[in-house]
Amino acid sequence: MIYTVDRVQFDVNGELIVFEFINRSKDDRNFVKKKCNSLYLIPNVTLVVVIYDDRFMDGNEIIVLRKGNRKVCKWNEYKEWFLLKNAASVTNSVSISKRLGSATQNQGDPYVHEVLERIHRIDFSLDDSGLGITKEALNNESTYGFDFDLFDDTHNNIIEFLNNETKEKDKNPIENIQAHPMRYSWISEEEQKNFAKKMKEIYPNWNNPRKSDNRQKYISLWKAKQKLKGELYLVNYNKLNKTEDLSIIEVIELDENKGIMFDISYKVKYEDMISWLEKMNTVPYDAKQYLTKFPKEVRDSFFWGNYYRNQAKYPVPKRSHIGKCYK
Repeated sequence: MIYTVDRVQFDVNGELIVFEFINRSKDDRNFVKKKCNSLYLIPNVTLVVVIYDDRFMDGNEIIVLRKGNRKVCKWNEYKEWFLLKNAASVTNSVSISKRLGSATQNQGDPYVHEVLERIHRIDFSLDDSGLGITKEALNNESTYGFDFDLFDDTHNNIIEFLNNETKEKDKNPIENIQAHPMRYSWISEEEQKNFAKKMKEIYPNWNNPRKSDNRQKYISLWKAKQKLKGELYLVNYNKLNKTEDLSIIEVIELDENKGIMFDISYKVKYEDMISWLEKMNTVPYDAKQYLTKFPKEVRDSFFWGNYYRNQAKYPVPKRSHIGKCYK
């Protein structure tokens, strides 16, 4: 079965804590019950269930279930507890995450909701994955948690969806099959400075649209993948155009200091991606084999070794060769 995991964080001992937020007034009860039962059975994971409704700040009770214990609290007590839980993972984070909301403006991801609706035939449009109550609790504090866009509980596989924003912003747009975290993560401060200087010389009014290096997102997902003994997939898509080819990247090796050092990218259509996820949901042993029928680009240690060696030749590092050799 595949589903979204609302919040994941590492505790001070490096163990995974998984949060499931259940809104009594909106969520499909049968689905979340199956989801919680499944998460509860995963080894080396602590499940925390938070049950609430839309009036959580108006005095309605919030129920927290953890390791067989049931805690009923009001908003201020819950907020204090959650902030302590968030802070408890600080020592296990190599960098501070973005404030929740700076990266996620929507209450849930409409693209992921649509994918889940295709697979489970359930309306997920009202499911905000606990973002509303979490934003209120954090109140602009940095979050040390992250989520799994999709999670396969048979093989403990993690799927992260990455919107190709270059098309949306119409600035140096690239194809989905060329998109890759190494284009915008693991970028040194010196490189960013040189790039900004060069662009200012060409365009005096230029403002740097490049995101800050968000490698921590991928490091966290990789660590979770290792802890769960599963696989990590990245799906590059363009929310403006479903007819464009997508890439499904299997991350095989990641170095926290250098970045992704071995991956295989598959070129697929939207419906192919849906079929892949449907197989993962019903016949998960066939899902990986299904991908092998599509054109792929293997980016091994030799590929990324050349990538790093070539950077010194250019004032602005070249990344244009990524996604150019699908066979």
